[in-house]
Amino acid sequence: MKKIISIFFLFVNAALVSAQDAHYTQFENSPFYINPGSAGMPEYGDFRGNLNTRNQWHKLVKPSRTTTMSFDAPILKYLGESPSKSYLGVGGYFSSAAAGDAKTKQSGYGLIVSGITTIGNNKFLGLGIGAGRGSMRANLSNATWDEQYDGYQYNSSLPVSESLDGAYRASYWDFSTGLNYMAIHRKTGNSTNIGISYLHFTNPRLKKTDLINGRVDPRLVFHMRTEINMEIPHFLPIYLIPRLLFGHQGVHNEIQAGLSVFVVTNHISQTLSFHHKEGIEVGAMYRHNDAVGILAGYKKENWKLGVGYDITISRLGEAVKRRGGAELSLTYIGFNPNLKEKRTFY
Repeated sequence: MKKIISIFFLFVNAALVSAQDAHYTQFENSPFYINPGSAGMPEYGDFRGNLNTRNQWHKLVKPSRTTTMSFDAPILKYLGESPSKSYLGVGGYFSSAAAGDAKTKQSGYGLIVSGITTIGNNKFLGLGIGAGRGSMRANLSNATWDEQYDGYQYNSSLPVSESLDGAYRASYWDFSTGLNYMAIHRKTGNSTNIGISYLHFTNPRLKKTDLINGRVDPRLVFHMRTEINMEIPHFLPIYLIPRLLFGHQGVHNEIQAGLSVFVVTNHISQTLSFHHKEGIEVGAMYRHNDAVGILAGYKKENWKLGVGYDITISRLGEAVKRRGGAELSLTYIGFNPNLKEKRTFY
């Protein structure tokens, strides 16, 4: 019990003092969580909605639950008979992360605007900025303390000398920026997405109390995802999808790398002479010194469903019996029927 309680307070300390961002294995399904420059860049649609939720460490006191929702769309793109060479992207997001008996919670919401320009045939470059409001809170009314461990078990009747009690809150303004590149192959529909972003770049200050004190560290993120057509004769189209994310925040580094296989079951035409893919995806991810994950997904015209599960390989793995986090994502790509005749590619 004492070991579990200690690990719990290490988590609370990391969440409230260092203010580290949560992580997702399916990071590309939370686009604004890693890069505001992707706003207005749905690959083959006119607007996009994303939901990503993760339940982690369900064997460690109370589990960590993280949810991110976002939406975005291009605007001023179809002013004439053909798409504009440069246009705007707009979007919004909401995120929430909670864990522990103290109901430690970090949340945020905001709006994003990006400027997007065409730099070649079906190649786009976006520079975005996000502005929002973040908050952190904890309620120690139900917290447990080391002094309530009698040497054999937890005893809630034992007195404690801690003066911390009740609810603690802090809120702050949050700003982020990012640069995002996307290319789409006109014939096959395979895409490449590369970006770099600087999140929390104002280093926002948290409320100064005994528990919540300090700043939210800026986070530098580089990410990449591409689709490689295997072109196997007399077989269903198969794509290899490598992906990579590197994040640096404070003293913490996050390195994720993985590979998945996408098997195309059908091509659906939503634009003139352009196709996107329906099919099934399976793969694996590795997060350095943290976890190994498996991925699976199904894409059906406007919808994409993704699932993932991480197995903890860090020192925390023993406490959680090598269990990690289950993750679910849902993406919707919408099409405006009034733009069908204008939706052409350069």
